Amino acid sequence: MIKKSIAILLIVCMALGVCLIPSAAAASGDIGEDLHWSIPSGGGMLSITGEGDTIPDYSIDTPAPWAAHAQSITDVSLPKSIKHIGAYAFYECVNLKQMDLLTNVKQARLSIETLGESSFEGCGIRSIQIPYTVEVIPKNCFAWCEDLREVVFREIRSGGLDTFVTQGVLEIGEGAFEGCSALTTLASVRNQEARQTQLPSTLATIGKNAFSACESLATVKFYDSGENIVSFGEGAFNNCRALKSITLPTGITEIPRECFMSTGLTSIKLPANITFVGEDAFAFCTALKYADIYNNACAFFEGEDTTPDQTVLRVMKNADKVIAYAKQFAKPYEVLCTGRIAHSDKMFKRTAITQKASALKAGEMLQTCGSCGYVRTAPIAKIQTVKLTKTAFYYTGKKQCPSVEQVIITDTNGAVIAPSAYTVTCQTAGIAVGTHSVKIKFKSDADYEGSFVRYYTVVLKGTTIQSVNSGSAKLNVHWKKQTVGTNGYQIRLCKKSNFKSGVILKTVRNPKATALLINKGLARKTGYYLQIRTFRTVGKNKYVFSAWSKSFGRKTK
Repeated sequence: MIKKSIAILLIVCMALGVCLIPSAAAASGDIGEDLHWSIPSGGGMLSITGEGDTIPDYSIDTPAPWAAHAQSITDVSLPKSIKHIGAYAFYECVNLKQMDLLTNVKQARLSIETLGESSFEGCGIRSIQIPYTVEVIPKNCFAWCEDLREVVFREIRSGGLDTFVTQGVLEIGEGAFEGCSALTTLASVRNQEARQTQLPSTLATIGKNAFSACESLATVKFYDSGENIVSFGEGAFNNCRALKSITLPTGITEIPRECFMSTGLTSIKLPANITFVGEDAFAFCTALKYADIYNNACAFFEGEDTTPDQTVLRVMKNADKVIAYAKQFAKPYEVLCTGRIAHSDKMFKRTAITQKASALKAGEMLQTCGSCGYVRTAPIAKIQTVKLTKTAFYYTGKKQCPSVEQVIITDTNGAVIAPSAYTVTCQTAGIAVGTHSVKIKFKSDADYEGSFVRYYTVVLKGTTIQSVNSGSAKLNVHWKKQTVGTNGYQIRLCKKSNFKSGVILKTVRNPKATALLINKGLARKTGYYLQIRTFRTVGKNKYVFSAWSKSFGRKTK
Protein backbone atom coordinates (compact mmCIF):
# COMPACT_ATOMS: atom_id res chain seq x y z
CA MET A 1 0.00 0.00 0.00
CA ILE A 2 2.88 2.38 0.91
CA LYS A 3 4.75 1.57 -2.30
CA LYS A 4 1.56 2.22 -4.26
CA SER A 5 1.09 5.60 -2.55
CA ILE A 6 4.68 6.64 -3.32
CA ALA A 7 4.24 5.65 -6.93
CA ILE A 8 1.06 7.72 -7.20
CA LEU A 9 2.78 10.71 -5.54
CA LEU A 10 5.68 10.56 -8.02
CA ILE A 11 3.26 10.47 -10.95
CA VAL A 12 1.42 13.53 -9.63
CA CYS A 13 4.68 15.44 -9.03
CA MET A 14 5.86 14.67 -12.52
CA ALA A 15 2.55 15.83 -13.95
CA LEU A 16 2.74 19.10 -11.99
CA GLY A 17 6.42 19.67 -12.73
CA VAL A 18 7.36 19.48 -9.04
CA CYS A 19 10.80 18.07 -8.17
CA LEU A 20 11.26 16.33 -4.83
CA ILE A 21 14.96 15.69 -5.46
CA PRO A 22 17.28 17.78 -3.22
CA SER A 23 19.19 20.78 -4.80
CA ALA A 24 22.21 19.90 -6.91
CA ALA A 25 25.55 19.89 -5.20
CA ALA A 26 28.22 22.53 -5.85
CA ALA A 27 29.82 22.34 -9.31
CA SER A 28 33.59 21.85 -9.57
CA GLY A 29 36.35 20.46 -11.72
CA ASP A 30 40.01 20.60 -12.64
CA ILE A 31 41.82 23.02 -14.88
CA GLY A 32 44.73 21.03 -16.14
CA GLU A 33 46.93 19.50 -13.45
CA ASP A 34 47.60 22.54 -11.27
CA LEU A 35 44.28 24.35 -10.87
CA HIS A 36 40.84 23.46 -9.57
CA TRP A 37 37.55 25.38 -9.79
CA SER A 38 34.34 25.26 -7.80
CA ILE A 39 31.12 27.19 -7.40
CA PRO A 40 28.50 26.62 -4.70
CA SER A 41 24.97 25.54 -5.51
CA GLY A 42 22.86 28.59 -6.35
CA GLY A 43 25.94 30.52 -7.58
CA GLY A 44 28.09 33.18 -5.93
CA MET A 45 31.89 32.97 -5.63
CA LEU A 46 33.78 31.16 -8.36
CA SER A 47 36.88 29.84 -6.57
CA ILE A 48 39.93 28.90 -8.57
CA THR A 49 42.63 27.29 -6.44
CA GLY A 50 45.99 25.63 -6.94
CA GLU A 51 49.50 26.63 -7.91
CA GLY A 52 49.17 26.96 -11.68
CA ASP A 53 49.82 30.32 -13.39
CA THR A 54 47.50 30.05 -16.37
CA ILE A 55 43.77 29.98 -16.91
CA PRO A 56 43.67 28.51 -20.43
CA ASP A 57 42.21 30.16 -23.51
CA TYR A 58 38.66 29.15 -24.32
CA SER A 59 36.28 30.06 -27.15
CA ILE A 60 32.60 30.25 -28.05
CA ASP A 61 32.75 26.66 -29.30
CA THR A 62 34.91 25.45 -26.42
CA PRO A 63 33.72 27.47 -23.41
CA ALA A 64 35.20 27.58 -19.91
CA PRO A 65 34.09 24.65 -17.72
CA TRP A 66 32.02 27.00 -15.52
CA ALA A 67 30.33 28.66 -18.52
CA ALA A 68 27.02 26.95 -17.70
CA HIS A 69 27.03 28.87 -14.40
CA ALA A 70 28.22 32.20 -15.89
CA GLN A 71 25.09 34.15 -14.99
CA SER A 72 25.21 33.02 -11.35
CA ILE A 73 28.84 34.06 -10.77
CA THR A 74 29.01 37.22 -8.62
CA ASP A 75 32.68 37.13 -7.58
CA VAL A 76 35.92 35.40 -8.53
CA SER A 77 38.74 34.26 -6.27
CA LEU A 78 42.11 33.57 -7.96
CA PRO A 79 45.32 32.18 -6.51
CA LYS A 80 48.28 34.56 -6.31
CA SER A 81 50.14 32.38 -8.81
CA ILE A 82 47.90 33.34 -11.78
CA LYS A 83 49.70 35.27 -14.51
CA HIS A 84 47.39 34.73 -17.47
CA ILE A 85 43.60 34.89 -17.71
CA GLY A 86 42.61 33.10 -20.87
CA ALA A 87 40.30 34.03 -23.73
CA TYR A 88 36.57 33.88 -22.94
CA ALA A 89 37.40 32.89 -19.33
CA PHE A 90 34.59 35.00 -17.82
CA TYR A 91 32.57 35.62 -20.96
CA GLU A 92 29.06 36.96 -20.23
CA CYS A 93 29.34 36.71 -16.45
CA VAL A 94 26.70 39.42 -16.31
CA ASN A 95 26.46 39.44 -12.52
CA LEU A 96 30.21 39.65 -11.94
CA LYS A 97 30.28 43.23 -10.65
CA GLN A 98 33.92 43.53 -9.52
CA MET A 99 37.27 42.06 -10.39
CA ASP A 100 40.64 42.87 -8.83
CA LEU A 101 43.63 42.39 -11.11
CA LEU A 102 46.12 44.44 -9.08
CA THR A 103 49.33 43.27 -7.39
CA ASN A 104 49.65 43.62 -3.64
CA VAL A 105 52.59 41.65 -2.26
CA LYS A 106 51.82 42.36 1.38
CA GLN A 107 48.40 40.81 1.01
CA ALA A 108 49.74 38.02 -1.20
CA ARG A 109 47.50 39.15 -4.09
CA LEU A 110 47.89 38.00 -7.66
CA SER A 111 49.94 39.72 -10.38
CA ILE A 112 48.22 39.37 -13.77
CA GLU A 113 50.50 39.81 -16.78
CA THR A 114 48.33 38.90 -19.77
CA LEU A 115 44.65 38.80 -20.63
CA GLY A 116 42.98 36.78 -23.33
CA GLU A 117 40.61 37.85 -26.07
CA SER A 118 37.05 38.50 -24.82
CA SER A 119 38.13 37.33 -21.35
CA PHE A 120 35.62 39.70 -19.66
CA GLU A 121 33.30 40.43 -22.59
CA GLY A 122 29.73 41.05 -21.50
CA CYS A 123 30.51 41.05 -17.78
CA GLY A 124 28.72 43.25 -15.24
CA ILE A 125 31.96 44.83 -13.98
CA ARG A 126 31.49 48.44 -12.87
CA SER A 127 35.11 49.47 -12.38
CA ILE A 128 38.41 47.90 -13.36
CA GLN A 129 42.04 48.69 -12.60
CA ILE A 130 44.59 47.47 -15.13
CA PRO A 131 47.95 46.55 -13.54
CA TYR A 132 51.16 47.91 -15.06
CA THR A 133 52.22 44.33 -15.77
CA VAL A 134 49.53 44.09 -18.49
CA GLU A 135 50.96 45.54 -21.71
CA VAL A 136 48.13 44.63 -24.08
CA ILE A 137 44.38 44.77 -23.58
CA PRO A 138 43.39 42.27 -26.26
CA LYS A 139 40.52 42.16 -28.72
CA ASN A 140 37.05 42.56 -27.11
CA CYS A 141 38.58 42.08 -23.64
CA PHE A 142 35.96 44.23 -21.88
CA ALA A 143 33.58 44.69 -24.79
CA TRP A 144 29.89 45.19 -24.03
CA CYS A 145 30.44 45.51 -20.29
CA GLU A 146 27.46 47.83 -20.20
CA ASP A 147 27.79 48.66 -16.49
CA LEU A 148 31.50 49.55 -16.71
CA ARG A 149 31.86 53.18 -15.64
CA GLU A 150 35.55 53.57 -14.90
CA VAL A 151 38.86 52.20 -16.16
CA VAL A 152 42.05 53.05 -14.24
CA PHE A 153 45.40 52.22 -15.83
CA ARG A 154 48.29 51.63 -13.45
CA GLU A 155 51.84 52.44 -14.51
CA ILE A 156 55.15 52.40 -12.71
CA ARG A 157 58.30 54.40 -13.32
CA SER A 158 61.62 53.19 -11.99
CA GLY A 159 65.32 54.03 -12.36
CA GLY A 160 67.06 57.35 -12.05
CA LEU A 161 68.82 60.16 -13.88
CA ASP A 162 68.58 59.32 -17.57
CA THR A 163 67.67 55.67 -17.13
CA PHE A 164 64.00 55.93 -16.21
CA VAL A 165 61.81 53.06 -17.37
CA THR A 166 58.02 53.26 -17.36
CA GLN A 167 55.84 50.16 -17.50
CA GLY A 168 52.17 50.05 -18.33
CA VAL A 169 49.66 49.36 -21.06
CA LEU A 170 51.13 49.74 -24.56
CA GLU A 171 48.15 48.74 -26.64
CA ILE A 172 44.37 48.88 -26.34
CA GLY A 173 43.27 46.30 -28.85
CA GLU A 174 40.44 46.02 -31.32
CA GLY A 175 37.05 46.50 -29.68
CA ALA A 176 38.62 46.28 -26.22
CA PHE A 177 35.96 48.54 -24.67
CA GLU A 178 33.42 48.54 -27.47
CA GLY A 179 29.83 48.94 -26.33
CA CYS A 180 30.70 50.01 -22.78
CA SER A 181 27.79 52.43 -22.85
CA ALA A 182 28.14 53.62 -19.22
CA LEU A 183 31.90 54.33 -19.43
CA THR A 184 32.62 57.93 -18.40
CA THR A 185 36.14 57.87 -16.93
CA LEU A 186 39.54 56.91 -18.35
CA ALA A 187 42.22 57.56 -15.73
CA SER A 188 45.81 56.63 -14.92
CA VAL A 189 47.93 56.40 -11.78
CA ARG A 190 51.73 56.41 -11.85
CA ASN A 191 53.46 54.90 -8.82
CA GLN A 192 51.80 56.54 -5.83
CA GLU A 193 51.12 59.86 -7.53
CA ALA A 194 47.71 61.46 -7.71
CA ARG A 195 45.25 60.00 -10.16
CA GLN A 196 45.00 61.79 -13.52
CA THR A 197 41.98 61.75 -15.83
CA GLN A 198 43.96 60.70 -18.88
CA LEU A 199 45.17 57.63 -20.70
CA PRO A 200 48.54 56.26 -19.52
CA SER A 201 51.84 57.68 -20.74
CA THR A 202 52.93 54.25 -21.98
CA LEU A 203 50.04 53.86 -24.43
CA ALA A 204 51.14 53.67 -28.08
CA THR A 205 48.27 52.11 -30.00
CA ILE A 206 44.47 52.36 -29.88
CA GLY A 207 42.93 49.63 -32.00
CA LYS A 208 40.00 49.40 -34.36
CA ASN A 209 36.68 50.19 -32.63
CA ALA A 210 38.52 50.21 -29.28
CA PHE A 211 36.01 52.63 -27.72
CA SER A 212 33.23 52.35 -30.26
CA ALA A 213 29.71 52.95 -28.88
CA CYS A 214 30.98 54.20 -25.52
CA GLU A 215 28.01 56.52 -25.51
CA SER A 216 28.71 58.22 -22.15
CA LEU A 217 32.38 59.02 -22.77
CA ALA A 218 32.52 62.83 -22.93
CA THR A 219 36.26 63.58 -22.76
CA VAL A 220 39.43 61.79 -23.82
CA LYS A 221 42.81 63.12 -22.71
CA PHE A 222 46.35 61.93 -23.42
CA TYR A 223 49.48 62.17 -21.31
CA ASP A 224 51.91 64.85 -22.47
CA SER A 225 49.87 65.64 -25.62
CA GLY A 226 49.93 61.98 -26.61
CA GLU A 227 53.42 62.08 -28.07
CA ASN A 228 53.82 58.31 -27.58
CA ILE A 229 50.58 57.46 -29.39
CA VAL A 230 51.52 56.25 -32.86
CA SER A 231 48.19 55.13 -34.30
CA PHE A 232 44.41 55.07 -34.02
CA GLY A 233 42.46 52.18 -35.50
CA GLU A 234 39.45 52.54 -37.76
CA GLY A 235 36.34 53.57 -35.87
CA ALA A 236 38.32 53.95 -32.64
CA PHE A 237 35.79 56.39 -31.15
CA ASN A 238 32.83 56.07 -33.50
CA ASN A 239 29.38 56.41 -31.96
CA CYS A 240 30.77 58.01 -28.79
CA ARG A 241 27.78 60.34 -28.89
CA ALA A 242 28.67 62.25 -25.70
CA LEU A 243 32.26 62.91 -26.79
CA LYS A 244 32.47 66.71 -26.90
CA SER A 245 36.22 67.29 -26.95
CA ILE A 246 39.46 65.51 -27.64
CA THR A 247 42.98 66.83 -28.10
CA LEU A 248 44.49 64.70 -30.82
CA PRO A 249 47.85 63.10 -30.00
CA THR A 250 50.94 64.67 -31.52
CA GLY A 251 52.30 61.22 -32.35
CA ILE A 252 49.71 60.12 -34.92
CA THR A 253 49.83 61.03 -38.60
CA GLU A 254 46.33 60.26 -39.80
CA ILE A 255 42.70 60.09 -38.73
CA PRO A 256 41.55 56.67 -39.94
CA ARG A 257 38.26 55.64 -41.46
CA GLU A 258 35.17 56.31 -39.30
CA CYS A 259 37.41 57.26 -36.36
CA PHE A 260 35.05 59.92 -34.95
CA MET A 261 31.89 59.09 -36.87
CA SER A 262 28.64 59.98 -35.05
CA THR A 263 30.36 61.64 -32.08
CA GLY A 264 29.23 64.79 -30.28
CA LEU A 265 32.34 66.82 -31.16
CA THR A 266 31.67 70.54 -31.52
CA SER A 267 35.12 71.48 -32.82
CA ILE A 268 38.35 69.69 -33.63
CA LYS A 269 41.96 70.76 -34.14
CA LEU A 270 43.99 68.66 -36.54
CA PRO A 271 47.60 69.36 -35.50
CA ALA A 272 50.52 69.69 -37.90
CA ASN A 273 51.36 65.99 -37.58
CA ILE A 274 48.09 64.98 -39.29
CA THR A 275 48.66 64.35 -43.00
CA PHE A 276 45.49 62.48 -43.93
CA VAL A 277 41.85 62.30 -42.85
CA GLY A 278 40.19 59.04 -43.80
CA GLU A 279 36.81 58.10 -45.25
CA ASP A 280 33.83 59.06 -43.07
CA ALA A 281 36.24 60.13 -40.31
CA PHE A 282 33.77 62.77 -39.05
CA ALA A 283 30.60 61.58 -40.76
CA PHE A 284 27.30 62.37 -38.98
CA CYS A 285 28.97 64.63 -36.41
CA THR A 286 25.97 66.93 -36.45
CA ALA A 287 27.31 69.30 -33.77
CA LEU A 288 30.75 69.77 -35.37
CA LYS A 289 31.02 73.46 -36.31
CA TYR A 290 34.73 73.92 -37.02
CA ALA A 291 37.73 71.82 -37.99
CA ASP A 292 41.05 73.68 -37.75
CA ILE A 293 43.74 72.18 -40.01
CA TYR A 294 47.31 73.07 -39.05
CA ASN A 295 49.11 71.12 -41.79
CA ASN A 296 49.00 72.85 -45.17
CA ALA A 297 49.78 69.51 -46.87
CA CYS A 298 46.97 67.62 -45.15
CA ALA A 299 44.66 65.69 -47.47
CA PHE A 300 41.06 64.53 -47.02
CA PHE A 301 39.54 61.34 -48.37
CA GLU A 302 37.50 62.32 -51.42
CA GLY A 303 34.08 61.39 -50.15
CA GLU A 304 31.06 63.54 -49.40
CA ASP A 305 30.73 62.22 -45.83
CA THR A 306 34.35 62.63 -44.72
CA THR A 307 33.19 65.79 -42.93
CA PRO A 308 29.61 66.98 -42.29
CA ASP A 309 28.12 69.55 -44.64
CA GLN A 310 27.90 72.22 -41.92
CA THR A 311 31.50 71.89 -40.66
CA VAL A 312 33.67 74.86 -41.62
CA LEU A 313 37.19 73.76 -42.55
CA ARG A 314 39.62 76.44 -41.37
CA VAL A 315 42.92 76.39 -43.23
CA MET A 316 45.84 78.58 -44.27
CA LYS A 317 46.12 79.88 -47.81
CA ASN A 318 48.44 77.08 -49.04
CA ALA A 319 46.25 74.19 -47.90
CA ASP A 320 45.48 73.34 -51.52
CA LYS A 321 44.34 69.74 -50.93
CA VAL A 322 41.82 70.68 -48.25
CA ILE A 323 40.52 73.59 -50.31
CA ALA A 324 40.20 71.32 -53.35
CA TYR A 325 38.27 68.78 -51.25
CA ALA A 326 35.99 71.52 -49.92
CA LYS A 327 35.25 72.85 -53.40
CA GLN A 328 34.70 69.38 -54.86
CA PHE A 329 32.06 68.45 -52.28
CA ALA A 330 30.68 71.96 -51.59
CA LYS A 331 31.97 72.00 -48.00
CA PRO A 332 32.24 75.39 -46.28
CA TYR A 333 35.79 76.53 -45.66
CA GLU A 334 37.56 79.59 -44.35
CA VAL A 335 41.11 80.63 -45.16
CA LEU A 336 42.77 82.17 -42.11
CA CYS A 337 45.28 85.00 -42.17
CA THR A 338 48.80 85.03 -40.75
CA GLY A 339 48.66 84.05 -37.09
CA ARG A 340 45.53 81.99 -37.80
CA ILE A 341 43.15 84.88 -37.37
CA ALA A 342 39.95 85.18 -39.36
CA HIS A 343 40.05 87.45 -42.39
CA SER A 344 37.88 90.53 -42.41
CA ASP A 345 36.67 92.31 -45.53
CA LYS A 346 38.89 95.27 -44.68
CA MET A 347 41.98 93.09 -45.22
CA PHE A 348 41.15 92.56 -48.89
CA LYS A 349 41.63 94.74 -51.93
CA ARG A 350 40.13 94.08 -55.31
CA THR A 351 42.70 92.91 -57.84
CA ALA A 352 40.62 91.85 -60.85
CA ILE A 353 37.07 91.42 -62.14
CA THR A 354 36.49 87.96 -63.57
CA GLN A 355 32.79 88.40 -64.30
CA LYS A 356 30.86 91.66 -64.27
CA ALA A 357 27.46 91.72 -62.62
CA SER A 358 24.27 92.78 -64.40
CA ALA A 359 20.56 92.80 -63.81
CA LEU A 360 20.45 89.19 -64.99
CA LYS A 361 23.37 87.62 -63.12
CA ALA A 362 25.81 88.13 -60.27
CA GLY A 363 29.47 88.79 -60.95
CA GLU A 364 32.78 87.73 -59.45
CA MET A 365 35.95 89.50 -58.48
CA LEU A 366 39.35 88.47 -57.18
CA GLN A 367 40.47 90.00 -53.89
CA THR A 368 43.90 89.81 -52.27
CA CYS A 369 44.68 89.98 -48.54
CA GLY A 370 47.24 92.69 -47.85
CA SER A 371 48.69 90.70 -44.92
CA CYS A 372 49.10 87.15 -46.19
CA GLY A 373 48.52 87.48 -49.92
CA TYR A 374 45.61 85.06 -50.00
CA VAL A 375 43.52 85.52 -53.13
CA ARG A 376 39.83 84.84 -52.81
CA THR A 377 36.88 84.95 -55.15
CA ALA A 378 34.19 87.33 -53.96
CA PRO A 379 30.71 87.75 -55.42
CA ILE A 380 29.41 90.96 -56.97
CA ALA A 381 25.72 91.17 -56.21
CA LYS A 382 23.24 91.31 -59.07
CA ILE A 383 21.52 94.62 -59.84
CA GLN A 384 18.13 94.81 -58.16
CA THR A 385 16.61 98.23 -58.91
CA VAL A 386 17.28 101.24 -61.16
CA LYS A 387 15.14 104.25 -60.25
CA LEU A 388 14.86 107.97 -60.94
CA THR A 389 14.48 109.99 -57.77
CA LYS A 390 12.77 112.76 -59.78
CA THR A 391 10.37 111.70 -62.48
CA ALA A 392 8.61 115.05 -63.20
CA PHE A 393 10.04 118.46 -64.17
CA TYR A 394 8.23 121.79 -64.62
CA TYR A 395 8.25 123.24 -68.08
CA THR A 396 10.78 126.08 -68.49
CA GLY A 397 11.26 126.21 -72.23
CA LYS A 398 14.72 124.78 -71.73
CA LYS A 399 16.03 121.19 -71.73
CA GLN A 400 15.17 119.21 -68.62
CA CYS A 401 17.03 115.92 -67.85
CA PRO A 402 17.70 113.93 -64.65
CA SER A 403 21.26 114.18 -63.38
CA VAL A 404 23.48 111.27 -62.28
CA GLU A 405 22.69 112.17 -58.68
CA GLN A 406 18.97 111.76 -59.42
CA VAL A 407 19.46 108.08 -60.31
CA ILE A 408 19.64 105.38 -57.61
CA ILE A 409 20.84 101.85 -58.44
CA THR A 410 20.81 99.17 -55.74
CA ASP A 411 22.02 95.56 -55.73
CA THR A 412 20.36 92.48 -54.28
CA ASN A 413 22.07 93.12 -50.93
CA GLY A 414 20.42 96.53 -50.71
CA ALA A 415 23.71 98.40 -51.27
CA VAL A 416 23.64 101.58 -53.37
CA ILE A 417 25.99 101.56 -56.36
CA ALA A 418 28.10 104.72 -56.58
CA PRO A 419 27.05 107.26 -59.27
CA SER A 420 30.64 107.25 -60.52
CA ALA A 421 29.99 103.79 -62.00
CA TYR A 422 27.52 104.96 -64.67
CA THR A 423 26.48 107.76 -67.02
CA VAL A 424 23.05 109.32 -67.61
CA THR A 425 22.10 110.57 -71.09
CA CYS A 426 18.80 112.06 -72.25
CA GLN A 427 17.48 110.38 -75.38
CA THR A 428 14.95 113.11 -76.21
CA ALA A 429 14.97 116.93 -76.21
CA GLY A 430 13.47 117.14 -72.75
CA ILE A 431 11.82 120.51 -73.47
CA ALA A 432 8.20 119.99 -74.43
CA VAL A 433 5.50 119.06 -71.97
CA GLY A 434 5.14 115.26 -72.13
CA THR A 435 7.09 112.05 -71.62
CA HIS A 436 10.83 111.78 -72.23
CA SER A 437 13.43 109.00 -71.84
CA VAL A 438 16.88 108.79 -70.32
CA LYS A 439 19.56 106.12 -70.82
CA ILE A 440 21.65 104.89 -67.87
CA LYS A 441 24.78 103.02 -68.85
CA PHE A 442 27.62 101.53 -66.80
CA LYS A 443 31.15 102.70 -67.53
CA SER A 444 33.75 100.30 -68.92
CA ASP A 445 35.76 100.29 -65.69
CA ALA A 446 32.73 99.55 -63.46
CA ASP A 447 31.97 96.23 -61.76
CA TYR A 448 28.73 96.07 -63.73
CA GLU A 449 27.60 95.91 -67.32
CA GLY A 450 24.48 96.79 -69.24
CA SER A 451 22.23 99.80 -69.79
CA PHE A 452 18.72 100.82 -68.77
CA VAL A 453 16.07 103.21 -70.11
CA ARG A 454 13.89 105.09 -67.69
CA TYR A 455 11.14 107.66 -68.32
CA TYR A 456 10.29 111.07 -66.91
CA THR A 457 7.81 113.83 -67.72
CA VAL A 458 7.91 117.58 -68.30
CA VAL A 459 4.76 119.13 -66.88
CA LEU A 460 3.25 122.62 -66.93
CA LYS A 461 3.49 124.34 -63.62
CA GLY A 462 0.08 125.00 -62.11
CA THR A 463 -1.25 127.65 -59.74
CA THR A 464 -3.53 127.87 -56.72
CA ILE A 465 -6.68 129.76 -55.78
CA GLN A 466 -5.84 132.29 -53.09
CA SER A 467 -9.31 133.64 -52.29
CA VAL A 468 -12.93 133.71 -53.50
CA ASN A 469 -15.31 136.59 -52.67
CA SER A 470 -19.05 135.89 -52.63
CA GLY A 471 -21.78 138.05 -54.13
CA SER A 472 -25.41 137.61 -55.09
CA ALA A 473 -25.29 134.75 -57.59
CA LYS A 474 -21.65 135.56 -58.29
CA LEU A 475 -18.10 134.67 -57.18
CA ASN A 476 -14.93 136.74 -57.57
CA VAL A 477 -11.93 134.35 -57.87
CA HIS A 478 -8.34 135.39 -57.13
CA TRP A 479 -5.29 133.21 -57.89
CA LYS A 480 -1.55 133.32 -57.92
CA LYS A 481 -0.07 134.48 -61.22
CA GLN A 482 1.96 131.87 -63.17
CA THR A 483 3.62 133.18 -66.32
CA VAL A 484 6.40 130.67 -67.04
CA GLY A 485 5.31 128.84 -70.18
CA THR A 486 1.69 129.72 -69.47
CA ASN A 487 -0.76 131.21 -72.02
CA GLY A 488 -3.70 131.36 -69.65
CA TYR A 489 -5.89 129.71 -67.04
CA GLN A 490 -8.96 127.53 -66.77
CA ILE A 491 -11.33 127.64 -63.83
CA ARG A 492 -14.04 125.09 -63.21
CA LEU A 493 -16.93 125.23 -60.80
CA CYS A 494 -19.28 122.47 -59.72
CA LYS A 495 -21.84 121.85 -57.03
CA LYS A 496 -20.31 118.40 -56.52
CA SER A 497 -16.80 117.82 -55.23
CA ASN A 498 -16.12 115.12 -57.83
CA PHE A 499 -16.74 117.47 -60.77
CA LYS A 500 -18.56 114.69 -62.62
CA SER A 501 -21.53 116.69 -63.92
CA GLY A 502 -22.85 120.22 -64.06
CA VAL A 503 -19.38 121.70 -64.49
CA ILE A 504 -19.04 125.40 -65.40
CA LEU A 505 -15.78 126.06 -67.25
CA LYS A 506 -14.22 129.53 -67.60
CA THR A 507 -11.11 130.31 -69.65
CA VAL A 508 -8.77 133.25 -69.07
CA ARG A 509 -6.34 133.79 -71.96
CA ASN A 510 -4.23 136.41 -70.23
CA PRO A 511 -1.32 134.78 -68.36
CA LYS A 512 -0.86 137.96 -66.31
CA ALA A 513 -4.42 137.92 -65.00
CA THR A 514 -4.93 137.14 -61.32
CA ALA A 515 -8.71 137.47 -60.88
CA LEU A 516 -12.01 136.68 -62.57
CA LEU A 517 -15.56 137.71 -61.69
CA ILE A 518 -18.00 134.91 -62.46
CA ASN A 519 -21.51 136.38 -62.51
CA LYS A 520 -23.30 134.28 -65.08
CA GLY A 521 -24.71 130.79 -64.67
CA LEU A 522 -24.51 130.77 -60.87
CA ALA A 523 -27.46 130.38 -58.50
CA ARG A 524 -28.04 132.38 -55.36
CA LYS A 525 -27.16 130.95 -51.96
CA THR A 526 -25.56 127.91 -53.54
CA GLY A 527 -22.23 126.27 -52.64
CA TYR A 528 -19.65 125.66 -55.36
CA TYR A 529 -16.35 123.86 -55.54
CA LEU A 530 -13.65 125.66 -57.55
CA GLN A 531 -10.38 124.50 -59.14
CA ILE A 532 -7.84 126.21 -61.40
CA ARG A 533 -5.16 125.07 -63.81
CA THR A 534 -2.79 126.66 -66.29
CA PHE A 535 -2.58 125.88 -69.99
CA ARG A 536 -0.22 126.33 -72.88
CA THR A 537 -1.06 126.32 -76.57
CA VAL A 538 0.90 123.94 -78.73
CA GLY A 539 0.30 124.49 -82.40
CA LYS A 540 -3.14 125.42 -83.72
CA ASN A 541 -6.02 124.67 -81.35
CA LYS A 542 -3.92 122.26 -79.24
CA TYR A 543 -3.39 122.72 -75.53
CA VAL A 544 -1.36 121.21 -72.73
CA PHE A 545 -2.56 121.68 -69.18
CA SER A 546 -1.15 121.61 -65.72
CA ALA A 547 -2.79 119.53 -63.03
CA TRP A 548 -5.91 120.94 -61.37
CA SER A 549 -5.32 122.75 -58.10
CA LYS A 550 -6.85 121.67 -54.81
CA SER A 551 -10.57 122.43 -54.45
CA PHE A 552 -11.70 125.68 -52.91
CA GLY A 553 -15.29 125.84 -51.61
CA ARG A 554 -17.47 128.99 -51.49
CA LYS A 555 -21.23 129.78 -51.29
CA THR A 556 -22.92 132.54 -53.21
CA LYS A 557 -25.20 135.04 -51.54
